[in-house]
Amino acid sequence: MSPFRGLHIPGEGEVERYMRKITPELLQSVKSHLLVRRTPNKLLALVQLNTGFRLS
Repeated sequence: MSPFRGLHIPGEGEVERYMRKITPELLQSVKSHLLVRRTPNKLLALVQLNTGFRLS
């Protein structure tokens, strides 16, 4: 049994966000955005998108 079973977090579940449908066009636009922008995690994000591996 988990010790967190009865844990209640105030505000949890109150905000719902719309999840966009992931399409090949959306993935391509994200990849092209990552290639153009200079972000420190660009390579990590591209690896995750291309392989499906989650790198932490």
